[in-house]
Amino acid sequence: MVGFRRAHSHDPVPAEHCYISDERINSVIADAPWSSLSNRDWAAAEEIDIRVAPGQPPLVRAFGPDGQLIRDPGNPSGKTLHYDIAGVSLEVPADAFFQINLAAAELLIANAIDWLAPSPRDHVIDAYGGVGTFGIALAHLAGTVTIVEAAGAAIEAVPRNAAANGVTNVRAVPASVERGLFQMRENVDLLLVDPPRRGCGPEAGREILRLAPKRIVYVSCEPSTLARDLRQLAEGGYRLTRSCVVDMFPQTYHLESVSLLER
Repeated sequence: MVGFRRAHSHDPVPAEHCYISDERINSVIADAPWSSLSNRDWAAAEEIDIRVAPGQPPLVRAFGPDGQLIRDPGNPSGKTLHYDIAGVSLEVPADAFFQINLAAAELLIANAIDWLAPSPRDHVIDAYGGVGTFGIALAHLAGTVTIVEAAGAAIEAVPRNAAANGVTNVRAVPASVERGLFQMRENVDLLLVDPPRRGCGPEAGREILRLAPKRIVYVSCEPSTLARDLRQLAEGGYRLTRSCVVDMFPQTYHLESVSLLER
């Protein structure tokens, strides 16, 4: 059985058709080579990840406890997907995070660029920058862009993505955001953060306040941690001037927001 777990339980619920996903994902659910997984692999599987990108074969992977990759059914050698978004072409390794709703992600990027309003004189930090989803687009307008992301496949893809898009003013920093910002000593004009649900937290917040960029764009997928972090930044001298919501996951309670803070 391929499906989800019922809320607040371990009961499986079959997923025969998902009405908010790409139709190719529904095809994979019905036709993917599940039989290539042994009974032992099925017993260990806790999550199945299906990714699709325009014009490319689907990527299907099974994960066990603690996110450990069991194997790729039908993709034994792994795969990298490529996405064209907001005028930027991005290589996204299978292990890297990427926004799954491309149309909504383009709205996030457009708002971030519009509100940060980078100039050729500005040094921009893209924290929790992944493969450069925001940073590569910002690099076409800014003087310098520093992308900070934990060591791994995502940050390793940043130099390749910069080269593929013809930008030479991007620097990749493979470190946690807390450490990457702590080590930053040059002037920072603008800052974009797109943290996971846990938000930035107080340690990263302190470093942001120390760097004192003139404008901050905060992209959030969790309102409670956004409120906590905005309070710290507001107490440190910033004012929330704009905010909007993007419906990244229609027909669910999840939402994505973009907020602008100015010093």
